[in-house]
Amino acid sequence: MLIIYYIHSPTYSYFKQFQHTMKIRTQSELINTDLYKIADTVRMVFENTASEYGQEYFKQMVLQLANSLGADYAFIGELDKDKINTIDTLALSEKGKIIENISYQLKNTPCENVVGKSPCFYPIDVVKQFPQDEFLKINSIESYIGIPLFNSKNEAIGLIVCMFLQAVKSPILVQDVIQIFSSRVSSEIERVHLESKLRRSENRFRHIAENTAAWIWEIDPQGKYIYTSKKVNEILGYHPSELIGKRYFYESYPEPNIEAYKKTIFSLFNKRKAFTDFENQKLHKNGEIVWFRTFGVPIINPEGELLGYRGTSINISEQKKHEQEIQKQNEFLTTVLNSLSYPFHVINVKDYSVSLSNHAGAISNNTQKSTCYKLSHKLETPCCGTEHPCPLKIVMDTKKSCIVEHIHTNKEGVKYPCEVHCHPIFDKQGNVSQVIEYSIDRTEREQSKWTITQRVKELQCIHQLTQALEKHKNHPDDNCNKVVDVIPSGFQYPEITGCSIIFYGIEYKTDNYCNGPWMLESPLHNGKKLVGKVQVCFNQESDTNPFLKEENDLLKTIGQHLSSFIEQQHYENLQNVIYKISEAANISENLHDLIGIIHLHLKSLIDTSNFYMALYHEQNDYFTVPYSADKKINFRSFPAGKSLTKYVLLQQCSKLVTSKILNQLEDNGEVISVGERSKAWLGVPLLIKGKAIGVISIQNYLDVEAYDLKDLDILEFVSNQISISVQRKKVEDDLKKALLKAQESDRLKTAFLSAMSHELRTPLNAIIGFSGLINEELKKEETIEFAQLINQSGNDLLGIINNILDVTQLEGRNITTNITQFQAHDLCLNLLDKLHSEQYQNNYKKIIINFKPSLTDQDISILSDQDKLFKILYNLLSNAIKFTPEGEVALGYLIENRENMPYVKFFIKDSGIGISHDKQNIIFNLFRQEDDSQARKFGGTGVGLSLAKKYTELLNGHIEVESEVNKGSEFTVWIPLEPDLILSN
Repeated sequence: MLIIYYIHSPTYSYFKQFQHTMKIRTQSELINTDLYKIADTVRMVFENTASEYGQEYFKQMVLQLANSLGADYAFIGELDKDKINTIDTLALSEKGKIIENISYQLKNTPCENVVGKSPCFYPIDVVKQFPQDEFLKINSIESYIGIPLFNSKNEAIGLIVCMFLQAVKSPILVQDVIQIFSSRVSSEIERVHLESKLRRSENRFRHIAENTAAWIWEIDPQGKYIYTSKKVNEILGYHPSELIGKRYFYESYPEPNIEAYKKTIFSLFNKRKAFTDFENQKLHKNGEIVWFRTFGVPIINPEGELLGYRGTSINISEQKKHEQEIQKQNEFLTTVLNSLSYPFHVINVKDYSVSLSNHAGAISNNTQKSTCYKLSHKLETPCCGTEHPCPLKIVMDTKKSCIVEHIHTNKEGVKYPCEVHCHPIFDKQGNVSQVIEYSIDRTEREQSKWTITQRVKELQCIHQLTQALEKHKNHPDDNCNKVVDVIPSGFQYPEITGCSIIFYGIEYKTDNYCNGPWMLESPLHNGKKLVGKVQVCFNQESDTNPFLKEENDLLKTIGQHLSSFIEQQHYENLQNVIYKISEAANISENLHDLIGIIHLHLKSLIDTSNFYMALYHEQNDYFTVPYSADKKINFRSFPAGKSLTKYVLLQQCSKLVTSKILNQLEDNGEVISVGERSKAWLGVPLLIKGKAIGVISIQNYLDVEAYDLKDLDILEFVSNQISISVQRKKVEDDLKKALLKAQESDRLKTAFLSAMSHELRTPLNAIIGFSGLINEELKKEETIEFAQLINQSGNDLLGIINNILDVTQLEGRNITTNITQFQAHDLCLNLLDKLHSEQYQNNYKKIIINFKPSLTDQDISILSDQDKLFKILYNLLSNAIKFTPEGEVALGYLIENRENMPYVKFFIKDSGIGISHDKQNIIFNLFRQEDDSQARKFGGTGVGLSLAKKYTELLNGHIEVESEVNKGSEFTVWIPLEPDLILSN
């Protein structure tokens, strides 16, 4: 067998290839060639090693390689599996003789570059290249050639090395020869290892078969024994010779089941499958029954024929006896444990797993795969804390029994109080390995105790609630905050019970309140109206509802108690509000303050988040809004028209209008919506002696059921007092305004006369002075210059008189408009031409006037009064130039939307002295300047800005100013583009 293996080895094949090569060439052609030398060397090595194997083969191989190649040293080395980076030589030759094998460290040697890598050749000075290699150094090696060895799995297993004291003359020859035999050497190393393993395996099997506790057997396809181990004599009383070739395996099976047993076994044979853990009985030679656990595997030849079965049988008779005894004990123990009415568990301390439970403690069929905390509490982690101390942990720490109180969950998921008894079970080392735990239901006892305690808590809660409501009844926020703190005290777990009260849209809650899966809720009513709700939450995870029915009833009682208090408080507040509204007229400074106080007091009665009061002006069919607190709109005034406010005013009765009712009114043409539509709108007319003077209104943009008829009744109830107070304050305000107006008028007349005396005197002095200087002796150029100054002064005087006449006409409402179509760009150019001329004449050379029209809006066509718009812009630009000592004045325009309507926006911006914020509202009044002293410094009558504002309003436009002292001002004029808006005046 070894010879066949060798003949078919790569070395033999390689040698045959050389023989074939030599046959096709003459000897004379090859004698002096390296190929011939290699072939001759291979032949010689092959002939001398062909009959050897194992250790003798390795010795002959290194000797033949050394002799044929002229190597001084040669060895075959194998990697040591137990030592890292170490080669153990299998054969080592020194100068033609085999010497003792050595262990060779690979690190810092040439072999390190060979093993598992590739052939290496160091022709000279190998010691210098590897100075740390002691073998090379001691033996003065000059040249080195190494070839790696690999097994059939291409894993590195060793190397072949030849070393020379002189430089190698034919390195290629040496390397090729070693390379040729490397595969043969690798195969031999593998073969030696395999043979060793087989030998060890055979010895091991013999030892196991003779000494194992199992009976080893083998049968043919008919079931006759063809082998049996000696163990059968000990187990069944038969000598192997009594069974082998004489008896069948099924003959010793007890009657009367022998045929069934035989049928079962042969059905397995027919399937040709292995079988395990097959428990069966056999009769001992003395007639006793012996139990076996049998394992068998089929024996099948290469042609697929069943040759029989072999296997082992283990005597389990004693085990069966113990099992029967244990079964009886378990049945007795199970009967005892199941007779207990309370849950009983045996628990492993390492992982809290349950190893034994009775019927009362088993929640499911797989109880023993569960944990104690999951069975008892439905939790994913063990018990902890003072409320649920872990009895298992207490027993482990103290090694003593303990009793704790817990809340457990039964099979139906209902929580119940119990008394948990826990006792230790010790292992051989005295450590607690398991615990016995049983729990006694304390529901009835606790229920009685809890009922008494809970009733006391409920009474205390209601009592504290009543005290809190009475103490803080005049402070709603404090009241609600105190109430939410009191309510959890009436529940079984006050520390983890949160509370929230939502009252008229405002939420008051405890710090631990959160929206969770377990909550209770009770509505709060003011009469029949829902005004809020009171809620409690449970702030721990729970698989079942943690709230009791009694707690739900308690919250309903609290809700009813709070609703009664709210209704009573509401009635008291109503009376109080009426009184405070009547008082407000005496303490408020003006109408705005009065309505603000009214709004503040109405909040305690009704939701006034969106509130306004509109006073009607019959003369121009207009509403002014002296006070508004609305989230969506902020009108100062609006046309009455067909607004919902006007509708209530005309009807002279209160209206509760929902979005549905509003749609009906709009469809009937009775109402046109103004501003953003609300879901619910409530309006009440303010009546004085049967005449409506205005409307008070509240609205809600989100909830169509925000108001009801009771809210309407409340607002109607207080509206009479509101009407009286508003009318009284309005009269007071009108009288104050009239007095202030008279005082202001008197002061303004004085200021006006003073300014006019200066403004008129200046051009008159110029006219009189320069006209008096003109005579026949005056030069022509001076005469022309004086004439121009006289003309300019006359024009200035004419402008002052025209402004005064325009003011007179505006005040007397005798002025009309002349609406025409014109270009904004042309208007601005004409305006600039006039200003540039005046700038030159007035020597305003330090001022730059810039024209900045919009590049996209240059061709704007305006339908308006061109002359009045010219005067507006002229007055604004003149003012800008007058109050800008030096710098820039800019004029521009563009199209922009204002209140969703298109306007032409003109802007005049300067870098002059600016206007303080507190004076920006009065500069548009007649005869007013920021500071009357400015009239002396810069001149003017205080008429220009007043005219600009009045003309702008006449054209249905708007004028605005933004300014900062010493930085300049920007005036903006908005002129409408919509024809309907332009022609409305």
